[in-house]
Amino acid sequence: MATKIVTKNSSTASAVPTASDLVQGELAVNVADKRLFTEDNAGSIIELGTKPSTIDINAGTIDGTAIGASSASTGAFTTLTATGAFTSVGIDDNATSTAITIDSSENVGIGTSSPTTLLDLNKAQASETILRVGNTSTSAGSGSKITAEGSSNKSTDVGIRSINDAAYGALDAESGYVWYDGATSLVLGATNGAGIIKFNTGGIAERMRIDSSGNVGIGNTVASSMDGGANNLVIGSGSGTEGMTIYSGTTNSGTVYFADGASGDDRFRGQINYAHSDNSLNFRTNASSTPQMTLDSSGNVGIGTSSPAYELDVKSSGEADIRIDSATGNDGALRFAENGTNVFTMYHDAANSALAFYDNANTTERMRIDSSGNLLVGSTSDSGTDYHYLKSDGFVRHKRAGGIVGVFDRGTSDGDIVLFRKDGSTVGSIGSAYRGASGDSLYFVAGDTGIVASPSDDSIVPVTTNGAGRDAAIDLGTSSTRFKDLYLSGGVYLGGTGAANKLDDYEEGTFSGTAAGSVYSGTYTKVGRICHISMTIDNTNSTGTQLASLPFSSKNGGTSFNGSQPTFNSSSTQAGFYVAPYNGGAALFGYSRLGATINISSGSIAANFTYETD
Repeated sequence: MATKIVTKNSSTASAVPTASDLVQGELAVNVADKRLFTEDNAGSIIELGTKPSTIDINAGTIDGTAIGASSASTGAFTTLTATGAFTSVGIDDNATSTAITIDSSENVGIGTSSPTTLLDLNKAQASETILRVGNTSTSAGSGSKITAEGSSNKSTDVGIRSINDAAYGALDAESGYVWYDGATSLVLGATNGAGIIKFNTGGIAERMRIDSSGNVGIGNTVASSMDGGANNLVIGSGSGTEGMTIYSGTTNSGTVYFADGASGDDRFRGQINYAHSDNSLNFRTNASSTPQMTLDSSGNVGIGTSSPAYELDVKSSGEADIRIDSATGNDGALRFAENGTNVFTMYHDAANSALAFYDNANTTERMRIDSSGNLLVGSTSDSGTDYHYLKSDGFVRHKRAGGIVGVFDRGTSDGDIVLFRKDGSTVGSIGSAYRGASGDSLYFVAGDTGIVASPSDDSIVPVTTNGAGRDAAIDLGTSSTRFKDLYLSGGVYLGGTGAANKLDDYEEGTFSGTAAGSVYSGTYTKVGRICHISMTIDNTNSTGTQLASLPFSSKNGGTSFNGSQPTFNSSSTQAGFYVAPYNGGAALFGYSRLGATINISSGSIAANFTYETD
């Protein structure tokens, strides 16, 4: 189909265009009067005429008359025909070269004599080749455009509108356009049915599109099909690996901003920033000038710090918290693993409202804090064989089936190891003291009164604060609060520390025997070396009785025994009485009446005496 060039025209007889209808050089035809008009460089309408006075035609005929030669022919012509096949030798701009050529295929060449397209602009020159379409009018609606129209009336308009125009104007349906919007921007538009602008490379392969909703798809045609909260820009084909790269300098940053306004801090309320200077990725919120979270080059994550020292480093100018929030009735856990295997778990037991600690791949519970705030180690309740139970009210229980239950270890110096307090005030302590060597003794002290166990000299010693000795100041029992029995394998020093102050023996018992026809029996009390006898002698004789068996041997060569006045169970009058050592440890028992020997052949005598043992 041939390309048509259509000028402005009117079918009204005698109609003449005005200056506002045309621009300089633009043609207008009155088809009723067959008159041709244009606008000259002064802005005036001139008529090219129906009867031009001169026409310069080179090598042609008019009404069969050959014309052309070197001078113009004159006269009125009704027909202009070419001899043979139509071939334009061109329009000469200055009689030296061809400026415009129309070939037999109706191709028009400007700057070339061999046009290859309908309009071929091609000129060898040092400056740019420019196609200019202009409109100097400042009236609303004025402008210039070039329209390329296909057989289906689908066209693309390239236009530049007047700076006084509010809009370029109505465009043909199913058309696209590129135009200059006043002095501010270049507009690329489309009025096709789908309202889509496509960008193709490699022939007709589509690479990007802007759809009718203004959403941009790169590598896809489904931007508006994505979720409306994030479909303004959709990158990727949906097949294979896709991505987007922000390419920055080695010491600069790549940044993504999130804005909710066009001024002040609203322009960068949220930020994602990659700093190539230290290869860290940081996140900022609420237009913060410092990062709230940082992922550094070692993979450490810092929250509240841009220099994390650990895999997760949380820092706050006030209280720092980490929260794990599970649905109602569901457990939550913090797990510790080695090379992908769980080795320890801190576990929220939702069913029992307890915090439990597990090891061995989350199979064995080691400790828990129950809903009452009690701490249990080795058990889930206050029962079992090996466990520790610390109640929130201060009660403590440590239980072990066998072996040592606990160790208190004070290093370096001697002193208190355990303090006992009442309402915050110390009432006693247990600690280590120096006796024969550092830390060789253990003391228990309340105030300034205590005892120390001293292995270095096998003693228990009265002490004061910190295990220092306290001599002759601490009683063992009181007059109203006494100890019952005291079991000793050695003696007791009374009133002094010399050998004479030592009481090393005490014994009570019974004894009996027969000597010289007399039967005797009694009890004894021995304190140290002094033995007291309380006895009865039966069937005595007048010559005295030898007691051959005493509870303890009497001291050889000792003085006479200290006896008491005997009591007779007969009618005899009172007689003298004596007890004397006899035969190296025995005793001789005798009695008399007024200096005369008394012969008592029957009856008994009760007597008490004391003697010194060997």
